Amino acid sequence: SSTWYIRLVVLSEEEKTSDFTECHNNPGPVNHSGVRVTQNRVIAGYYWSTIINDVKEWVIYYRC
Repeated sequence: SSTWYIRLVVLSEEEKTSDFTECHNNPGPVNHSGVRVTQNRVIAGYYWSTIINDVKEWVIYYRC
């Protein structure tokens, strides 16, 4: 049995904004995603202590 660990990445404020934009505006079947989809996309690749709240606030603030 193998164990997998999620790689944790702590980002600067500038990098967070860039990643929010990329995940929110991700080309594909769902563009300009809502809070939950954007949170899932960001969480899949990144981690910082306030990630859930930061993504929620960002999506609500930059509502398309």
